[in-house]
Amino acid sequence: MNRRRISSSMLLLAALPALAAAGCLSGADLRTRAENGEPEAQYRLGVNYFEGGETYPRDDAQAVGWFRKAAEQGHPGGQFHLGFMTLTGKGVAQDPDFAARMVRKAAEQGHADAQYFLARLHDTGRGVPRDKAASFKWLRRAAEQGHSLAQFLLGFRYITGSGIEEDAQQGLAWGVKSARQGQLIAIVILGKLYAGDSGFTAKYQDYVTAYKYYDAALVVFLQLIEETRWLPAEKTRIKIEHDRNLIEIERNNLSARMTSAQIAEGKRQAREMLERMDPAQVAVAKRQFRMMYDYGMSD
Repeated sequence: MNRRRISSSMLLLAALPALAAAGCLSGADLRTRAENGEPEAQYRLGVNYFEGGETYPRDDAQAVGWFRKAAEQGHPGGQFHLGFMTLTGKGVAQDPDFAARMVRKAAEQGHADAQYFLARLHDTGRGVPRDKAASFKWLRRAAEQGHSLAQFLLGFRYITGSGIEEDAQQGLAWGVKSARQGQLIAIVILGKLYAGDSGFTAKYQDYVTAYKYYDAALVVFLQLIEETRWLPAEKTRIKIEHDRNLIEIERNNLSARMTSAQIAEGKRQAREMLERMDPAQVAVAKRQFRMMYDYGMSD
């Protein structure tokens, strides 16, 4: 299989942890509690500055400061986010070794985002040795906790035999679990898989199923575009719109090979899939995708 043909910006989503899952929180006493030393309040205040919004403008330096305070008290969310920001150099100088130590501390406390990210660090060798076995271990732990990005990447590796023995049945099972949580990269790649595109073999080919995933992905893309119109980072919207247009072209190319009845069935299955998704899980998936672009991780 020729993996290079898969969109690089799509696959780079798999390098992004489930950031700021707590959302942008508010409350008159949040800062007071944070200043009084409560680690959970410090972490949540850091999340607010990390995400930004109408109440809290995004401020990476403030976010790092509050994450550090929480991390120093052993808060796994603070440790993970401090590690991520130190690795990317947002609001603080880059330090891969320190970042990896923070991420590992959080992972060892069972933090699923950190487990996923530690697996990716072992893939790249940033701050830790390259180690396929360690990557698989941490990826599996995160996936078993329901982490949708870990589920996607684990499934992708089983399907392609990347670093592990190929197992299409396990791979598809993990990929579908991820897609059902609204994880956009899983939805898109499953579309490519069933369409027989991007180097995937024809043995998976099922045009109706492929159309279902492409159509569902386009709906989520449109929601993202609408939800990011207020953001100051115009490049974020441009990149999201660009990737949506690419997927629309792929869906339209696929439809040229289908009957009208097959297209109608694909649309029906897409609607059903979207209706069954948990809105809270979809919101997390959208936030991951948006932050990938906003933090320059899609180039």
